Parts: sequence; C-alpha cells; structure tokens
Amino acid sequence: MSPRPERRAFARLDANLPVSFRQLAPAEWSSSHTLDVGAAGLRVMAEAPLLIGTPLAVEVRVQQQIIDFVGEVAWRRSVPGALGVRYELGVKILKITPAHRLALMRLVEAAQDRSP
Repeated sequence: MSPRPERRAFARLDANLPVSFRQLAPAEWSSSHTLDVGAAGLRVMAEAPLLIGTPLAVEVRVQQQIIDFVGEVAWRRSVPGALGVRYELGVKILKITPAHRLALMRLVEAAQDRSP
C-alpha cells in the first residue's frame, strides 16, 4: 500500500505549545496544548467535543509572543484515557494577520532546520 499524498499546503511541526481557545459566541476560554502546528492550522487537545465547523478564537503562546487568529474546527477525534475521554481537534485557520502567519511559518522552518 502506498502512502497517502500530503494534502497540506504548509508543513507541520509536532509541538507542545500552550493554547487557549473559545467559541466565537460568548463562551469561557479553554486552556490546553497543541499537538502540532503549521501556518494553516493546528491540532489541540480539548475536554469537550466541539462540533465540526464551530468557529473559534485561538491564542497560541510561542516563546514570549501570543499568536491569535480566528479558526474553525475542521475535524475531531475522541481519545480515551485514564482520566476519561478527551478530544483531538483539527483547527483550520480562517483569519490571521500576515505577521502571525509568518511567525508560524518561521517556527516550523526553524524546527526543520534543526532536525537531522
């Protein structure tokens, strides 16, 4: 069986970064961490099974910088664990400043330059 072709427009970096997100409708912020990050989206852990298509306000902390954007839940997957079920969410970036997209691209590129 041949591997699936890559569909992403931007490379991804496995990264454990602090992230906060909330639904755009008035809602409380949730804090978690990323599993991977790229210039077009990221994968996060969540306590609640947000619906696909749910719009989100997202803030990711990269070193001393906060990168914020508007995204939406593109997919979700349940992850059973010792503390109960959690959810992986794929978050697609919908609206981001050029400077913040560039910061994400540089983060991934820097990690790729360091890898063997």
